[in-house]
Amino acid sequence: MMYYNKRARQNDSRDTMHIPVVSPESVHVELPIPKKDPFKKFYLDQVQFIIEKEPSLRSLHELLRMATPEIALEKIKHEIDRSKAFKLIKSRIHPDKHPESVVIVTRLFQEMQMFYERCCDRLDTTEFDDKVIEYSSEKFLKFRVHMKWSYLGQFEPTSAAITSEDDLARLMACRCINARGAIAHGKQTGLVFDIDKFCESSVEEIFTARCNGFKLLNSIDEIKTELMTRGPVVSCSFRLSEGFEGKTEFSTCFLMSQINKVHPLLIVGWKFTKFGDVWIVNHLDGSQDHLIAFGHFMIDRKCLAPRRTFEHDAWQPGPYFEFDFSKTSNWRKSNSIDFYINSSQLESLGSCFDSGIIAAVQNKTSFELCDQNKKAHSRTCTLKDFQWDKNDNAWSISAVFID
Repeated sequence: MMYYNKRARQNDSRDTMHIPVVSPESVHVELPIPKKDPFKKFYLDQVQFIIEKEPSLRSLHELLRMATPEIALEKIKHEIDRSKAFKLIKSRIHPDKHPESVVIVTRLFQEMQMFYERCCDRLDTTEFDDKVIEYSSEKFLKFRVHMKWSYLGQFEPTSAAITSEDDLARLMACRCINARGAIAHGKQTGLVFDIDKFCESSVEEIFTARCNGFKLLNSIDEIKTELMTRGPVVSCSFRLSEGFEGKTEFSTCFLMSQINKVHPLLIVGWKFTKFGDVWIVNHLDGSQDHLIAFGHFMIDRKCLAPRRTFEHDAWQPGPYFEFDFSKTSNWRKSNSIDFYINSSQLESLGSCFDSGIIAAVQNKTSFELCDQNKKAHSRTCTLKDFQWDKNDNAWSISAVFID
C-alpha cells in the first residue's frame, strides 16, 4: 500500500449544495417540458423511472411518496390512504396539465395506472406480504456515511491537479479507500492512500490491483446496503450533462472537460426529497455534497465497491506492537489497558523505542498498540509501567491511550 502522512482533519458538518434540475441523459423517454419549469420534467422523469421497475411493495411505496412523502409503509395496504396518495399523483401527471406534450404524458399516465393496478393486485398475495415484512425493517429515508461513522472527516488524498477522467477515477477511488480505511480503523487515520502513487487509470484497475478486486452493485438496494455496512461507493457511470456547463456554482465541483462524458463520483448516502429519492455525492470540492436523483445521468448504472476490508492494514505511522486481543473484544473502548507478555514479546515492545523501554516510560513516548489478527484495530498509547509478575511468570504491561 502506498501512503503519505497527514494530519487528521475533522469535518463532520458539510454544506449541501442542491443541484438545480437540468435535462438528464437518461434511458427513459425524454419529456419535452418548457425550460421555464424544469422541476416538472424532473417529476415526470422520476415517475417514469419508478414505473419501469418490477411491481413490488418497494416500488409502490416509492411511487406514492412522490405525492405524499410522509405516507407510512403500513398505510399502503389501506385502500383509502393508498387511493388518496395515488389520486394526488394522477392530478399532477394528468395530460391536461401538460398541453405541450400531451401524447408522451398521456402514455406515461396510462402506464402509471397499469403499474399501480398491478401492484394493488399483488397486495393480498403471500409473496407481497413477505416483502412487506422484509421492507418494513428499512426505516431509513435519509442516510449518510457520517451519520453512522461520525469520525469520518474530509479524505482528500492530495492537492494534485485533476485534468482527466483517469485523474477523477484515482481521486474517487482514493476517497473511497481512505474512508473505508478509517471505518476499519475506527477513527481518523494518520496514513492515507496517495493519488500520486497510483499508476492505474480506472477505478476497476485500482480496486483490482490494491483491493483484492471489486464488487459490481447491481441494484439500488445493493448500493444502499453497501453504504450502510461498509462505506462509500464509486459511481463509474455518471455522465456530466451539458446542463452543468457554464454555471459558476459548478465550476469547482465538476471537471467541465468531461461534459457528455463519464465523470466518476463518490456516493456517500441518499435521502428522500419532495421530488423523489436522490443520491448524496461527493465531487471535486470535497467540502460539499450534491444531490443527484436515482437513475439520472446514469449515476447508479455502474457502481463499484472494493472487496478488501482494510482491517489488516496499518492506518497510523507507528511504531506498532502487536498483541492477541481476540479474547478481549472491547479493549479499544477503555482509557487504559493492562496485559501480560513474555520476555520475547517484551523485547519486541522495546524495539519500538529508539531510546529503550525505560526511557519510553519516562518520556511517555507514543506507539501504536494493535490486534495481531487485525492490524487496523489499533490505539495510540504510551507506556505507564512494566514489571515482572512472579505469580503469573510474565511481564505486566500498563499503557494509557492518548488518541
